[in-house]
Amino acid sequence: ALEQARQTKLAALGRLTASIAHEIRNPLSSIQHAAQLLSETNEDPQNTKLADIVVSHAQRINQLVSNVLDVARQPVVNPLPVDLGQWLSNYVDSNRIHWPANAKWEIQLPPEPVTAMVDPTHLAQILDNLIRNSLEHGRDEQGNVHLRLGVGADDSNRALLWVADSGPGIAEEQLENLYEPFFTTSTRGTGLGLYISRELAQANQGKLTYEPDKLGSRFILKLRLLDKDLNDGQSTLGADRR
Repeated sequence: ALEQARQTKLAALGRLTASIAHEIRNPLSSIQHAAQLLSETNEDPQNTKLADIVVSHAQRINQLVSNVLDVARQPVVNPLPVDLGQWLSNYVDSNRIHWPANAKWEIQLPPEPVTAMVDPTHLAQILDNLIRNSLEHGRDEQGNVHLRLGVGADDSNRALLWVADSGPGIAEEQLENLYEPFFTTSTRGTGLGLYISRELAQANQGKLTYEPDKLGSRFILKLRLLDKDLNDGQSTLGADRR
């Protein structure tokens, strides 16, 4: 009963926020476009810098709007066989340019391919959220971030993909609310990233869990492991798309 009441409340909140988000997106698009034109046509370096700041913050608001809309939508899942090791390597190659200069990373891959049934678009969105979370909260005492990304399989026939960092971890009193929408300890965050990631994992018949790591924090995404007999007869995603 409590869970049903919570879902009803979230659904109503989702409809309200989606309506507001749509109203924000239209003028925001005009602001962003005008700032981009100003940046491209202005010869004054100071004005160009100010226009770039407007564009940057407009993009940040647009990301917030997208997150809010994601909460209101029911995910449409298109599962495909994905070689997680190859996919993860490609993901890092495509996205590391956006990571801070002081962010270090390592990838731990198994000797044999691990193929999961998952929507690759959802997989990318989940990893985007987890890595964004680690880059913000996973800094060590020197202010550096050390990401450890890995792929494996467990004894219960589940494919695993994990993101670990070198930060202080999550306080025990915060764990109960970790996946609650709009719960955040950050002044910049929306509190939607982990909630959306968990919902997408569940929509793909998977599970997202957190566990303390001896070196920091670790989130583990558990997915359906493709049956080997099926894997032999199907092509897998990895090299050609995220």
